[in-house]
Amino acid sequence: MDGMVVFWQMLMVVCFMGVGAFLFGRGKLQEASRKDLSFLVAEVCTPAMILANALGGTALSVSRFFQVALLALVSFGILILLGILIPRLIGAPREERRFYHAMTVYYNIGFIGIPVVSAVLGQEALVYVAVFMLVFNILAYTEGLWVISRGAEGGQGASWKRMINPGTIACGVALVICLTGVPFPAVVKSAATYMGNCTTFLSMVVLGGALAKTPVRELLGQARLYVFLVIRALVVPILAAMALKMVPGVDNLLLETTVLLISLPAANLPLMMANQYGLKATVLSSGIILMTLFSVVTIPVVALFL
Repeated sequence: MDGMVVFWQMLMVVCFMGVGAFLFGRGKLQEASRKDLSFLVAEVCTPAMILANALGGTALSVSRFFQVALLALVSFGILILLGILIPRLIGAPREERRFYHAMTVYYNIGFIGIPVVSAVLGQEALVYVAVFMLVFNILAYTEGLWVISRGAEGGQGASWKRMINPGTIACGVALVICLTGVPFPAVVKSAATYMGNCTTFLSMVVLGGALAKTPVRELLGQARLYVFLVIRALVVPILAAMALKMVPGVDNLLLETTVLLISLPAANLPLMMANQYGLKATVLSSGIILMTLFSVVTIPVVALFL
């Protein structure tokens, strides 16, 4: 894995976030726009990106698909357990544990993962990303939505009706495409690609808006966040790399793809959900910002262990 390629890709993402901070900071975009952009990213652009990734990927054999899916499920299962343990380990207040849980479990596979994996490992790795993304989105729109929304005003908690949404529908369609290779008209692929291509930039603009409104002291003065960052961005992916090297049947490309994904900064999607429910998610936005900024350094460090 080329650490310098990772560095430049992450630097580009940070620049997108800077654009958002500038636009919100100068008043070109208003605070009300954040909720609208969050809806657009979570309900339109992200599902489109899921479909575009499936339509443009290489079909997997059923046996290989289930092998990769099993690895994805196991890795997310471990992250969910860590999402319960780490907030308690670092002494997070009860009302903030849901946000630390989300930052532990859900990494930025779509907005950052796809372009970074493509640039670092090549297009052939994207078929593995597609499987991980299916598992990610099914969990994010079910377990993640339940964790974020429970107890919130207007939240649906564990309501399965709320979990049937554009994200999970797109995951179901993408699963069929990956397994069957069913052809779709070129116009469908093009439309999904154009909409999906907006996801990374718009999500970083939303995150930049959070950066613009976050006082520097509040962003830099949360010692607990730095402890969390070291554990989640360095310790967890390095241990994952060591463990996966001992698992039979995991080829080098799958190993590097899995570890690179786990080392990504926290996903924006939980923040979009929190914004939609009107939650005060300062620790979540601050954590995502810090993890994204420091990923310019942390991911190349993790790459040294591959």
